[in-house]
Amino acid sequence: MDFPEITLKWEPRYPVVKDVVVVVAACEQGLSNVKLTASKPDGSVLSRGPVQVGKVGDLHTWTYELSPVQVRGVYELRFTADDVPDLVQTMLVQTGLPRAQYERTYVLLPPDADAEWAKVIVEETWNEKRFTVGSSADDAGIGDLDVRKIIAINAGHWSSAGDPQDPQDLIDFYKENYPGVELVCLTAETPEQLRGRFQADLAFTVAM
Repeated sequence: MDFPEITLKWEPRYPVVKDVVVVVAACEQGLSNVKLTASKPDGSVLSRGPVQVGKVGDLHTWTYELSPVQVRGVYELRFTADDVPDLVQTMLVQTGLPRAQYERTYVLLPPDADAEWAKVIVEETWNEKRFTVGSSADDAGIGDLDVRKIIAINAGHWSSAGDPQDPQDLIDFYKENYPGVELVCLTAETPEQLRGRFQADLAFTVAM
C-alpha cells in the first residue's frame, strides 16, 4: 500500500537550550486526526501550543510551536495521523552559543589509544594547526559552529561489532547525534605510523 509522503522540518534547524522551536509537518493531501508529540531526552513530553493548519502551494501544513527547550540532548518528534504510518525524527538540542564563530578541528583518538598517540598528534600539528586533541566523541561533535571538523584516528575501534576496520558505527553516531560535522577517518597501526601520515598528507579524504 502506498502512503502519502509527509515531511517534518523545524526552525531553528540546530536549536540550543532556551530556543523556541517551530515544527512544520507537510503533505500533499489532507490528513485527519493529526498530532505531534515531542519527547525530551529523559522520555517525558515537551508541551506545545495548538496546531495551526494551513496550506503552502499544493502542500497541506500543520505547524506547532514547542515550549522552550531546557536541556541539551536528543529529542524525539513523532507525527501521527489516521491511516498513515507514524513519522519519527530526532532533533539535537545543544548548549549555548560560541562567543564568535570559528573553525574547529578535533582530532579524536579511539578508546584504546594511550598518551603516545596524543603526543604524536601534538608534536605534528600543534605549532601550525593548533588542533584540539581528545578522546570524547561527544566533545568532538558538540557546538553551534558553522565548521566542525573531526579527524577520527582508527575510527573502526569504536565499532560495537568489534571490527577495527569498519568506521560505520562512528559515522552513524555523528549522522544521528551531531549532524553537520565534517568527519574524516585516518588509520594507523602505531603512533609512529600515525606520525608518518600527518607528515605525508594533511589533506584527508572526507568520509561523511
